[in-house]
Amino acid sequence: MSLQTRDKGGHGYSFLPAAGHHFLTPWYDSFSALLGLGRGFKTKVVEAAGIVDGASVLDLACGTGLTALLVKQRYPRCAVTGLDVDPNILKIAGRHMAKAGVSGVDLVCAPAEKTGLEGASFDVVISTLAFHHLPPGSKEDAAGEVARLLRVGGTFLLVDLQPLTRTLRALRKEQPTSPRWGFRANTAEKLRQVLSGAGLEVQDVDPPRTWAFRPWMFAMRGTKLR
Repeated sequence: MSLQTRDKGGHGYSFLPAAGHHFLTPWYDSFSALLGLGRGFKTKVVEAAGIVDGASVLDLACGTGLTALLVKQRYPRCAVTGLDVDPNILKIAGRHMAKAGVSGVDLVCAPAEKTGLEGASFDVVISTLAFHHLPPGSKEDAAGEVARLLRVGGTFLLVDLQPLTRTLRALRKEQPTSPRWGFRANTAEKLRQVLSGAGLEVQDVDPPRTWAFRPWMFAMRGTKLR
């Protein structure tokens, strides 16, 4: 396992930590498990990603690295990268890998919109419960980065949360760029448009089931055709 830090500038906002506040980051895994978003849920995400052993896989906004860890355990010949903008949560990810005795996972500290990774270098990109942290404009930048990183024929699995009621105000230019507005703009309809705009062919898929967030959950797969 290696930990790399790439240029974290240029995204123009203060990122929202995984649990909402930096002081809660050490307990993020515990909170996720209580909400039905822990290992069982992430296992279903990995199963839905269509990974072939030996593929190159990126866990975008990997958080504590559980999805990346599960990918490597299930598909040991895969080249796995976990990327997150939060260096503190990546330290937790590193400890998880060490505790599980898993090596060969690269951890990169960089924003989803500007990863610094080589273009056309991944067969599969996964994003789990991350895009709702991004301000509306940054969702488009991150989708464009995903399209840049995918090889032709590669796929992007997006699993995320959406508000039960639409708040169109969050899409207006005069709204602040705080990522706390990102959730209100994180509808399946909006994300479908964002991924299509990045040049991906989008297909809705059934989201992994979770007792706590089922009404809020959606999932889609974007394929890079050229």
